[in-house]
Amino acid sequence: MKHLFFLLSLTLLCFSCKQQECEVKTAGFVTAFPDATYTIGTNESVTVWQKYIELHNQQDLEGIMAMTWDSIQIYGPNGEYINGKAEHRAFLEEWFSSGIGLSWSFTWATAVKVVDAPGEWVLSGIDFVQSDSTVNVESQIISAAVGPEKVYEFYVKTSKVPQAEPEEEE
Repeated sequence: MKHLFFLLSLTLLCFSCKQQECEVKTAGFVTAFPDATYTIGTNESVTVWQKYIELHNQQDLEGIMAMTWDSIQIYGPNGEYINGKAEHRAFLEEWFSSGIGLSWSFTWATAVKVVDAPGEWVLSGIDFVQSDSTVNVESQIISAAVGPEKVYEFYVKTSKVPQAEPEEEE
C-alpha cells in the first residue's frame, strides 16, 4: 500500500508541475541599434581576450595574428583606425621594434552579449605602461568583440594616470 501511495503521489507530482519559463534579464542600449539589449556574457570570452593581451605582452606577433579576424577593426585612443589583419600586423611590427617597453595588465574584465547577435563583447580595464627613458602609465578601458578564439574589433579609451609626486624630505 505504501508503494502504491508513493507511485500515485509521484505520478501526480510529475503531471501537475509545469516547467516554468525563465525570463532573460537584459539591460543597456546601443544608440545605433535601438532594439539591441545586453545579457551577461561568459568567462570563455574573457579568457580569449586575456590570452590576446598576454600575447601582446610577449610580443608574439604570430600568436596575435592567429587570434585576429582577417577583417579586424581597431579604434585607438588617439584617433588611430586600423582596418584588417595586414594593417594590424604592420602597426604591431613597428610598435614592437621601437625599443619602447610595453606592458598591459588587467585591473578588471567582464563580458556581455547582445541578445540575438553572434559573439560577445568583453569590457576591460587595463593599466598600460610604456617605458623608455621615462615611464608612462595609462588607464585604458577597452571594449572588444570576441568570438571563439578570435578578436573581431576593439575600441581603446585612455586616460593618463597622474605620476606620484616625490615625497619631500625634512
